Amino acid sequence: MCRQSRRRIRSIDAVNIQSIDLNLLVAFNALMQERNLTRAGALIGLSQPSMSHALARLRKICGDPLFVRVRTGMEPTPFAERIADPVRHGLEMLRSSVASAMTFDPATSDRT
Repeated sequence: MCRQSRRRIRSIDAVNIQSIDLNLLVAFNALMQERNLTRAGALIGLSQPSMSHALARLRKICGDPLFVRVRTGMEPTPFAERIADPVRHGLEMLRSSVASAMTFDPATSDRT
């Protein structure tokens, strides 16, 4: 394993989960889908500058560029590809958990 890979693994291990804003993961997921900052922002209700800022914060946290500009948009790095499925699955689990907790059943409700 090269020195740079070992350094990256240590930096990922050292990431404090509290430093990651959930909205950054939502932005990452949208960018993985759209491969374009403007379209990804529109998908989640953010402007292009806000998406750029979110990507900059994620890059700093992860110690990886995550996406590089190419002629057709943004291409994910190998690191971004590796974390894409776990991030997507985690967000899906959170969404379904919150949605099921917020389900309203009038037959069992005691609200007036």
